[in-house]
Amino acid sequence: MKKIITAAVALITALPLLLTGCFDEPLSDEQKEWFSILQENYPDDTFVCKGHGIAQLGSIDYDSIRVTSELFEGRQFGVWMIDGQLVSDYTRVYHEEAVESYYGGIVSEYFDCDDIEIRYMDLKAKPIDYMSHEDYIEEYAFPHFNAILFYDDGRGYPDEDEIVSSIIQYLSTVPQDQHVSITFYFCRTDAGDPYQDNDMKYCVDYSNGTVYEIEDCMEDRVIITDQSLEDLAADYM
Repeated sequence: MKKIITAAVALITALPLLLTGCFDEPLSDEQKEWFSILQENYPDDTFVCKGHGIAQLGSIDYDSIRVTSELFEGRQFGVWMIDGQLVSDYTRVYHEEAVESYYGGIVSEYFDCDDIEIRYMDLKAKPIDYMSHEDYIEEYAFPHFNAILFYDDGRGYPDEDEIVSSIIQYLSTVPQDQHVSITFYFCRTDAGDPYQDNDMKYCVDYSNGTVYEIEDCMEDRVIITDQSLEDLAADYM
């Protein structure tokens, strides 16, 4: 009985290792160089290489490496090669706060709310070459985000015409080659989870001079569909 219990405990102890790559192989010399390049490019952070990447269902991805970061504690990032270019999801996260601040400043010009929180929705990996926040925003940022607009108690929300007008004014400043996908959440400042405790929600889809949709998502009602931004601007601005 004691041997059975001991064997069971050993199996339970070993199980997490089996699921997280206990059969991982050493990194190649090229992959070790990837780690060195990442550290050299971001000297303000400290990385630890955790081995190869983890694919779906816990299998090992031998074509990538996995690192942790001191700046972003508790998160893991992959580094891999695509078409001869070294990329990582770390680059996106490194610049994420600056991107959200950038779009928050723009949205605040069109909505007179008490506070704004932007949650950027870009999930694509980017080259690991270091660049300033400003250069990254110019090169890679695009308006795919959730904009949470907070209003203090006692303040009224804008009506639908005001909301649509503000959206049209904002879209008029966006380069035509950019695809805009934004959801605006209107909620009180003390809202717990703004995704759940919001009072209004408007979704916007725009590209190449055409407003494909502005929708009142709370009511599941399309307000504008497949209309020229130029024509809408004449009506709302």
